[in-house]
Amino acid sequence: MSTFLSAILKDSDYTLRQFDQKQIESLECRITTKTDKNGKTLYYVPCLIRNKEIKLTPEECVRQLYLDTLMDKYGYPKERIELEVPCQKGRDTGTKEGAKRIDILVKDEGGAPYIVIETKKPKEKEGT
Repeated sequence: MSTFLSAILKDSDYTLRQFDQKQIESLECRITTKTDKNGKTLYYVPCLIRNKEIKLTPEECVRQLYLDTLMDKYGYPKERIELEVPCQKGRDTGTKEGAKRIDILVKDEGGAPYIVIETKKPKEKEGT
């Protein structure tokens, strides 16, 4: 695993084997670092969808790799992909602070939801 990704994933024994090496290298090449006021190194990447720099967390690494997979490997256009889409789960509409969100939503050509993806940081056990 690459240097930046190893640091972000805290050198866990988790591997990103579900992703192509090309995708992992592409993400690694886009990572930049900043130092906070306490001297801690923070990692950022330009988001493939949001067109802005995003702080990289373990879950965001997985999201960016899935985005690359959807667009590069499966050919979904950027215009059909949305992130952090508010949603209702059953009768629970959630509160403004705790609203449910879809991590990655791919829409069909008519704009209807087509694929829903929930990303988790490596080794995450909880969540729906």
